[in-house]
Amino acid sequence: MGIEDGDVVLHRDAVCEQIVATVPGPLDDPTRSRIAVRLLDAATASGRHGRRRDVAVRSA
Repeated sequence: MGIEDGDVVLHRDAVCEQIVATVPGPLDDPTRSRIAVRLLDAATASGRHGRRRDVAVRSA
């Protein structure tokens, strides 16, 4: 999507995985949603199942 220099952090406990992405510059809602979906897809593809996943995308 042409975004560089972003940062992704994973917080995990026994119940939930929280994925927080911080990207530079302003984001419109469609771009924020596309990033969140890609992060959720990558987490799902990792093979871990049974945990709740929350995804947050923030502007730096």
